[in-house]
Amino acid sequence: MEGEAARRAFADYFAARRGATRRLAYLLCGDWHWADDLTQVAFMRLAAGWERVRDPGARDAFVRTCLVRAYLSEARRLWRRRELS
Repeated sequence: MEGEAARRAFADYFAARRGATRRLAYLLCGDWHWADDLTQVAFMRLAAGWERVRDPGARDAFVRTCLVRAYLSEARRLWRRRELS
């Protein structure tokens, strides 16, 4: 039953924070489609580490960190591709 409770807690958190996370992603990248992709990556990483985040207050920081890291990784990849062309 603990797994079901964790899934429900994650679904509630996702529903509450998805919009704000997507807007932050848009501020980083300037494109709504890319912002959607970054938001998805951030929440996938949070879902994978949901049990490891002990402090519920730290979830926002965890998602923001995942979001920024996903953005930087993708931006570096795009920059390298442009440099090699």
